[in-house]
Amino acid sequence: MRILLIAALMALATACSHPLEIVGEGDILSATGERDCRLEEHRAGLKNCSENLVKEEYNETYYAQPRPGWKFERWENYCKDTRVNFCRFDVPGSAVFAFWGGKADPLRAVFVEEEVQNESCEASYSSDDVFIVDLSANSEKSGACALRNGREAIANCVENEIRAEFAENPGCLGEIDVFVPGTNQENGDYKQFTSIVSPTPGRTYLSLQYAYDPTPLDDALEYDKGVNDADDALEHLLYTLRTRFEDSNVRVFGHSKGSHTVARVAQRAQHGAVQFFAFAQPGRTPSSYRGAPGYIEKLSNNLVVLTWQNDEVKFYSGGSNGKQFPEIWGFPGYVNQGGGGQTYFPMRIDHHNNYGGNYVKKDFPYCATGNKAAMGITSECVYQDGVRYVPYFWGNAECTSIAYNMMDNGNPGEKHYIGYSGPRTGSCKDTVGTVTASYALHYSINIADQDDCKYHMELAFKGLDFGTNRADGSTIKLSSTRDTYNRVKTGTIQLPYHMRINWKAHMEDVSGRFSKCINYAGAKSEGYIHSLSVTFTHPATRARVTRKLIGNAEGIEYIWPLKVAGKNNVAWRKTSGDWDLHFGIPPAYPADALMVKGDTRDNEKGEFYKWVHLVD
Repeated sequence: MRILLIAALMALATACSHPLEIVGEGDILSATGERDCRLEEHRAGLKNCSENLVKEEYNETYYAQPRPGWKFERWENYCKDTRVNFCRFDVPGSAVFAFWGGKADPLRAVFVEEEVQNESCEASYSSDDVFIVDLSANSEKSGACALRNGREAIANCVENEIRAEFAENPGCLGEIDVFVPGTNQENGDYKQFTSIVSPTPGRTYLSLQYAYDPTPLDDALEYDKGVNDADDALEHLLYTLRTRFEDSNVRVFGHSKGSHTVARVAQRAQHGAVQFFAFAQPGRTPSSYRGAPGYIEKLSNNLVVLTWQNDEVKFYSGGSNGKQFPEIWGFPGYVNQGGGGQTYFPMRIDHHNNYGGNYVKKDFPYCATGNKAAMGITSECVYQDGVRYVPYFWGNAECTSIAYNMMDNGNPGEKHYIGYSGPRTGSCKDTVGTVTASYALHYSINIADQDDCKYHMELAFKGLDFGTNRADGSTIKLSSTRDTYNRVKTGTIQLPYHMRINWKAHMEDVSGRFSKCINYAGAKSEGYIHSLSVTFTHPATRARVTRKLIGNAEGIEYIWPLKVAGKNNVAWRKTSGDWDLHFGIPPAYPADALMVKGDTRDNEKGEFYKWVHLVD
């Protein structure tokens, strides 16, 4: 959130020194890590606090981090109309240079002492300090609480288990966070949860096990059964906390299908004192409490929801069996690009799971095929262990502050744009930048009328979302008047984090006065892309990665001469032109090649596209 009073900005523009001051006990940290001012440094009068020199453009976000026993109260001189713990500055270098030597009013962070409620709570938590509350109706645990008769008996059992688990730190039971995971099969898995909340002193962490049903959730009945299982289990747990831990402050977090349950339970009057956060909400969640993808949104006094704009689960909205036809497979893990619904086998990739972070899970890796059948058969796309998730939302201080501040101070209906998954920028919006990548384009061209005709092929990498300031990437161009087979073109390009790959092909008549570019005996011309691979440094993990953007067997279901663009389960769509996109002609060309084919005449053309989210 950028909150800069005009007067304050003008004052800063006349300065090359911007002091940082601390009242109470806490630190002022910077997003870049280059302008931190810690409490001890401020008290010692060190220049990084008292001067904080600005020599070039001033693009910085400051975070107020309280010391133990203290809490952030407010900013002074800037960002005064908000209680969030960050304050952002964007001042061009020209303004700084023009007024060199001045001194702006200090950015002052005010901290106040906390009221001590949990004096006996231990000083710190590890990511494993989470207790799984097993309330599955078909629990495999001996003496499981859910198998008791009656609500009171279940509540007594759950209370005893929780108190026994935290017997050494009973003071921690005054502040409780509950996580409702996304599927029955996760068995109360809390690894994402601890990445989300970044366990801190003073709170108890519970994760809910609500079923042991191993049936894949590939239809509406199974999905709805899971939501109902979680609903029953969460109601029992919240009743226990409300009646046995009366003075506790309770927050509930739900992910994926668990978020459907969390949002539904939040509507009930008896839970008005509980704060509910539902993220990665499926499209099958009723619209009245789902929220708009791409936003943090406050739907009621105690419910805040958020879902990535490119989270594939938002399209789980199918008909009587949970699916819609025709199926249309978009970019990796994303269905319903141009209509349609759920796939037979839902693929879970990073767009859906990376709300938390810094944990590893068995999953499908990133796969840019845009083709369902290829997910299990190509080397890049097969199921594997060790998929790492990074803290793109929960765990990002600015994002977390916005969500919590919206819960505490926002009005129902308020929402804040966050966009697609991936690295964050100011105000928790997705980064709209590009990465520098080396590429290898493996292609072939077959021209029916050589020398008289020139075949042109172009790949352009466009930033997504019309009307949104998303940078476009580079363009790869090639052409030939002769047949060319199994060529490789290499180079360096800029690629948007979130992009639309535009593939254009057209024919040009270069025959001159005495000849003409024509179809001889009806012969067609073709341009093939066998593969397009790119290698780049991932902007979040800094790992060097190689990804195949075209050529992961996409279109394999549609054997030539069937057209690929616009078909079920294939990402490619046709924009314009008479030429068509086909799967390659075996055995002359690799089985994973895509081909643009059409008449051999001047100005014959075809244009196609698919969406790809390069940075997961």
